Amino acid sequence: MQMTVGEIVDRYTIELRKWIYGHGDGELLHAINQYMRKRFGNDAWELASRSIEMAMFNSAIAELEWQIRAGKIADLAEIGRRAQVIRDLNAERVEARNKLCLAFGERPSVIHYGKGELKAEELTHDVQVPVNRCIR
Repeated sequence: MQMTVGEIVDRYTIELRKWIYGHGDGELLHAINQYMRKRFGNDAWELASRSIEMAMFNSAIAELEWQIRAGKIADLAEIGRRAQVIRDLNAERVEARNKLCLAFGERPSVIHYGKGELKAEELTHDVQVPVNRCIR
């Protein structure tokens, strides 16, 4: 029995999520990628697969952040552990976004945060509060 596109994408998302956390079937992901590129073309599958990746990374980041933002976690060690995982997931999200830009001939945006060097003695447990809203 042949799988529908919906079933294939469903399987892809399941395996991709497992793969992100070290448990997925890389050969199956590769086979699905090859099949979908052949069936729908590189551009269509690039857009779909990178969108799926970014959605997964954004979801994983939100899952880690929500308790911190809601003030449900006060343990600094746990906040720090989550911050490290969030940083790594965010790097993967940005990489997926940049690869999508490059696939369509666009130049990825580069954003530099902070100014200068941050010295260890300047680190505190204080949180910087935004003063201005983003301009839209």
